Amino acid sequence: MERKGRGNEHGQAETWEPSVADIIWGKVSKAIAEIDLSTLFIEDEKAKWFGHWSQMSKQDDETNRIETQYIVETSRLRDLMAQSLNFGPDSPSTQFPSIVSFVGASGAGKSLLVRYLIHLGETDTTYENMQSPITGGSLCATTGEVNLYADPSTIGTSTPLFLADCEGMGGDVASVASSYQMKWHSLKGKSNQKAYYFGDQVDRKYVIKDTYPRLLYIFSDVICYVVGEKAWSKTITRLLNWSTTGAQHTINQAALPALILIINLSMEGKEEWVSEEGGDIFTRHVLEIMNVEAATNKKLKDMAQKYNISPDSSGSGGKGQNLLESLLLKSYSSVHAHFIPRVGLEKSWQSDAMLKQAIRLQQLIKLESGRVQEMRAKSLTKFNTYQLEAMTDYAFSHIVENPKVPFDFGFCRLSMTKSIETHTAKFLKICLERSKQANISAVFEAATNFIASAIVKKAQSSRNQAVIELHIFHPGMKRLCKEAIHEFLESYMPCSYVNENADWKCVNTKNGHVKGHQSEFGDCFVNGEFEEAESSIEGSLMAAIETKIHGIVVKARDTAGSSPQKWYSFVSMNHKQCMEELRKLGVYSRRKNYRNILDRDRFLSLLFEGDSFINSQFCTLCLFGKSEYRLPCQHMICGTCLKENSASNRMQEPDAMAVLEKCVLCDDNGRSHGWPFTVQMLPVLTNPRILALDGAGVRGVTQLVLLERLEESIGLGLPIGYFFDLIVGSSMGGIIALGLGVQGLHVSECLRRFKAIGSKGFDNKLGTKTPGLKWISRRIRGSIYLQESYSRAVKEYFDNGKGNITFGLRNHCRVAVTTTVGGDARLIANYHAGDDEKYINSKMTISDAAQCSSMAPLYFEPMLVNGKEFWDGGLTANNPVQLALDESNLLWGTPRPDLVISIGTGHSSALQDEPVGLKNLDEKLKELMTPWLRTMNGQQDWKDFCSSKKNDPDTLARCHRLSVSSVFKHETAFDEADRVMIMEMTARTYDERYKKSYSLYEPVSGECRGGIIEVQANILRASQYYFKVTRILKGGYKKFFIYGSLKCRLDLIHGEPFLYLLKFTNYFTINRLKVVDVDESIRRSQFFDMPIQFEHSYASGPIRIVVNFNEDTYSVAISGFPMDIQVLRDYCAENGIEEEELDVDLNFEDDNKEGEQLKFNNLHKLQQTIASEDSSSNGDPIERVMTPSTTANDFL
Repeated sequence: MERKGRGNEHGQAETWEPSVADIIWGKVSKAIAEIDLSTLFIEDEKAKWFGHWSQMSKQDDETNRIETQYIVETSRLRDLMAQSLNFGPDSPSTQFPSIVSFVGASGAGKSLLVRYLIHLGETDTTYENMQSPITGGSLCATTGEVNLYADPSTIGTSTPLFLADCEGMGGDVASVASSYQMKWHSLKGKSNQKAYYFGDQVDRKYVIKDTYPRLLYIFSDVICYVVGEKAWSKTITRLLNWSTTGAQHTINQAALPALILIINLSMEGKEEWVSEEGGDIFTRHVLEIMNVEAATNKKLKDMAQKYNISPDSSGSGGKGQNLLESLLLKSYSSVHAHFIPRVGLEKSWQSDAMLKQAIRLQQLIKLESGRVQEMRAKSLTKFNTYQLEAMTDYAFSHIVENPKVPFDFGFCRLSMTKSIETHTAKFLKICLERSKQANISAVFEAATNFIASAIVKKAQSSRNQAVIELHIFHPGMKRLCKEAIHEFLESYMPCSYVNENADWKCVNTKNGHVKGHQSEFGDCFVNGEFEEAESSIEGSLMAAIETKIHGIVVKARDTAGSSPQKWYSFVSMNHKQCMEELRKLGVYSRRKNYRNILDRDRFLSLLFEGDSFINSQFCTLCLFGKSEYRLPCQHMICGTCLKENSASNRMQEPDAMAVLEKCVLCDDNGRSHGWPFTVQMLPVLTNPRILALDGAGVRGVTQLVLLERLEESIGLGLPIGYFFDLIVGSSMGGIIALGLGVQGLHVSECLRRFKAIGSKGFDNKLGTKTPGLKWISRRIRGSIYLQESYSRAVKEYFDNGKGNITFGLRNHCRVAVTTTVGGDARLIANYHAGDDEKYINSKMTISDAAQCSSMAPLYFEPMLVNGKEFWDGGLTANNPVQLALDESNLLWGTPRPDLVISIGTGHSSALQDEPVGLKNLDEKLKELMTPWLRTMNGQQDWKDFCSSKKNDPDTLARCHRLSVSSVFKHETAFDEADRVMIMEMTARTYDERYKKSYSLYEPVSGECRGGIIEVQANILRASQYYFKVTRILKGGYKKFFIYGSLKCRLDLIHGEPFLYLLKFTNYFTINRLKVVDVDESIRRSQFFDMPIQFEHSYASGPIRIVVNFNEDTYSVAISGFPMDIQVLRDYCAENGIEEEELDVDLNFEDDNKEGEQLKFNNLHKLQQTIASEDSSSNGDPIERVMTPSTTANDFL
């Protein structure tokens, strides 16, 4: 850069090199006249975070039109958090954003200051020319509503700073931006935009003076109050009004924001303000001047009296604070004043002084932000990106819809640890809050009774009663209780202070008592330390729990004697009585209150569980179990408690079905509310049934047709999801998995909805499908299809976005969908709440989970949830069969599955063409997308899976792949919707033969020439049958005599499916010996329960129990079989079924002296011996017929 000066002694112009200060100021002060104003402000509209919007309602009577007021929140915060998370390869995956808000009067210079800090923060490693506010270079108001900008010096770090530029307070000066920014509040086509409706009639001035301060006070770590005038009295009044508006509408706030009072004044004659010690000098100068003004301000004196601050003293605590500072420290954790030279007010203004002060301001902001973040960490309110989004959403909803109720940080503090200790502490908190009408001593009495009962109940899982009594309250349990009580007292127990007039009491907790005593409405303050209730002393609560545990044990011993069953019954009954006491105190809310709780917890779900038991990760019924099942009333309980409280009904099979007639927590019931809650359970000695679904966009129609045929072949009239215990899907396979498994839809309905996504969801952007324009259009627009159209179609697929969240089993089927985050495969599962590692937080709506799994790069933009980008799960696990088997092992140990079905989306002889625009993707996405396009048919993944199981042929015998050979030479692309009809027709003619393995654990016995769909249907149908062992005897020569029953998961309660199953069932064999003929008398039964007994020896290999359907030439194994005899023995040993030694010289008649008649009761007369013609290695010829009179002597 060259600038001509006066010249040197030779009269030549000197070259001028600009300083850093000049360069930065040049960027900041760049004349907006160079670019059209409308262009600048329309571009700046993208920075809008939230603001006021009003709309006239459309009425038939135009004279009575009503103006409706809203706060509209854009996706700006989420977008900036996503930008920071994905900024660079070294950007931390967990970040804790810090918001710094710039507020003040219109024209004070807020936008100019934010703009300067952004250009100051630009470095070689960050984006150049990052978005910054538009300034007019004058004293006019430029910003409208609240804009949000990223600080370039911290973006992509563990603590990115976001700078909020707020519209000038007062609301009486129209901003320049308001003349140009007309579209930011529009909700049309913006799925991430949210509008919050004001229930009360308000106007724009109210929103700016009341709502904006409340929101920014909650969100901010640092408040920068910018002043551009010397009217100290007005400044003091405005500052205190703004501060108290925020502070008086928050309670339980442990970490107060810092205040930086930025004075934008002339520096003539005040050079010390920009010296090294200028910050302290200026702070003292400003506070002294303002305190002199405050001394004559009646409003401040009244405020001081209200807060119990003496106008003549040094303030509370003796810290040398003047009156004004003491008042400000009721709202802030620290107060600083900072000088900024005022632009345009003096001829001597220097860019160097501006740079120096801006650097100091930047350092001060970072220092104070870090200090407040440390305070947040100690009080469990330091929010990462996901938690910050949930908290801000909740704050918007709460403040707009409940303007008279303070924001309670206690709701947010609940979330930060997910331990059983925190869960127990939260239980105590909710007991206290829900039973406000009861005496506090009565509440603690009932709560400690319940905790003591839960501890005893947990201990009874031991089979040894003596061990139970000795080790119920072991040191580990004592430590847990002590930590839970301590956390409750520190974070959740409110202060016991009641003011002298007894008209209000303090609601702040010990951790949230930094403001002193505060009323439930937030507006009453009194200095004072936290006052602890006498009955809540930690030691007394611990002693109460221990005493009550001892009392329960004594009563149980007196009642039960030596009977474990009576002990169990007494403990269970006592626990229900304790729960009933809590219900009487109002701890468990009735269903009518749940809508408000659900709405609030929808925002707080990522933080923890809000103020309810609805999304708790631990069972509230027993306190210690892991929550699994979501009841119709939305309460969550564990599987053990579900079984224990299941209704006893002889019409159903208790091992295979759990039925709750009502909620055991809140007593909610009635068919209109969704009761009874009936769920299929996995019976003991059965194995899981697994379905894995590939992804490939519109090619998912192939999977649905195959599944529809499979469902029809089973022929029981039940949805296909009923026959699987785990479904894992990727991409479009994930959408199908959620529909079949979570929602329990029939395949035909899923197919109809799937086609609707194809017709409505693939709505291309302008030019992206136009020949000749594709490449440039896709490069400019970022993706081919409109995100909003696809999102809307997916929401319609899942019942038009009713908002049901993914976490929590509503039936037996566990479902996981894959997604890609930062290049790694992740799972969203209805059985796992999330751990921020392998499992994504699943407290998101089902439609959001579906979108997270199916956003393919190039075709769509990423799905943003809680500031994190989610891409298509197919990028990292398109064929999820290995993931599915791994999940099964984690859920149920490592049993051999009954079956694993992997369904592909079709394959062709040639790969699909490379889509136009692939090279436009960034390198990281391109590295994932390119191999996915080559392997989208999933066949190579299947080969790799089979190769990995070569050393486990018995598991591999249960795994099968269904993949249709396409009629097209090239494979169908992700979005070729015009091929859907042909793919559907091709899948309906798919007829691959079933191939038997040579494994001893092959599920098919006999000669099998059926198609793979037919055979798999029979295997799934056979999985409805299982074996329950009741007795085992060990004889000589490693022979065993086993007693038990053949049972069925279905019963007459299921209606036609049960009758159809019995109609299809022909007979059962055990180890090639026919044991049960299913005749008409059995088919007329209300349930299926056939007592059987058989002999088995180690030398015979696994036990084979198979069923024959429709007189087929082959039979298929029931669930859990073939089974090793050692597996059966281990189960008996673990479950109290003692293995009896049988003397070989003792026949069953001798053994029957004890009254045991060891013969086959209820076995139906068999008519013939059937021999298999199968010549395969695992053929099962039936060698002999067993009759009802056959006894164990016949075996010997």
